[in-house]
Amino acid sequence: MDIKLSIIFTVYNSHEAVRRQLIYFKSLNLPDDIEIIIMDDGSNPPLELPKDCPNNTFIFKTGIITPWSQALARNMSIEKARGGMLLMTDIDHFFPIETIMAAKDFDGDKMMFKRQWGILDKKGVFHQNKEILTKYGLSRRKRRKNFFTYCHHNSFAIKKSVYQALNGYKSRYWKNRFHRSGDSDFYKRYLKASLKGIFKPAVRDHLIYVFPAANANKLGLFHNLSRQDDPILEDKPCQ
Repeated sequence: MDIKLSIIFTVYNSHEAVRRQLIYFKSLNLPDDIEIIIMDDGSNPPLELPKDCPNNTFIFKTGIITPWSQALARNMSIEKARGGMLLMTDIDHFFPIETIMAAKDFDGDKMMFKRQWGILDKKGVFHQNKEILTKYGLSRRKRRKNFFTYCHHNSFAIKKSVYQALNGYKSRYWKNRFHRSGDSDFYKRYLKASLKGIFKPAVRDHLIYVFPAANANKLGLFHNLSRQDDPILEDKPCQ
């Protein structure tokens, strides 16, 4: 079966988030025309696929040992992606099944997302209970009606051909500038091209969830950009 949608994460030292994501994806029973690509940008220890993971799940490695280079990792992911549509985000974000299926069947050029706070627990189960979210770092200041937070340029669905036409993320965002992701630059270049009629305007009709920003090293749910030694989190089977 041909792959229609490639779900892409670029990851550095977020072992526990990867484990939870894969359990969650397994529970969704995704159709066979969707693949999941995890691009490991030099994690220590390297990410490995646990047992009993979703079909069509792959981990590739950038082979890069310089500071976190999400922009380059995203470009390298596209070389591996078989889907005509790409669904890209960070490992601390996750998608409801409705958003995944909408992206798979999308006939536009780019889809952006509204964001709400949410969490996947150790069993990969989705929660939006305020008490649970508070334990994961959701402060009173971050609480909004219906859990909404601001939108982010790092999460989008886009045609692979459009991504390639834009030449992906620019090299200046991974050469000696690991603290700059290139997300805003990519967003602005697409917007400029869409205003000229080169691409269809982006739509923002669907939802994505994001983990509250809590203690990164302890929980292992977030990127650590320091490239320093981190606690090694044991990979556990997806069960």
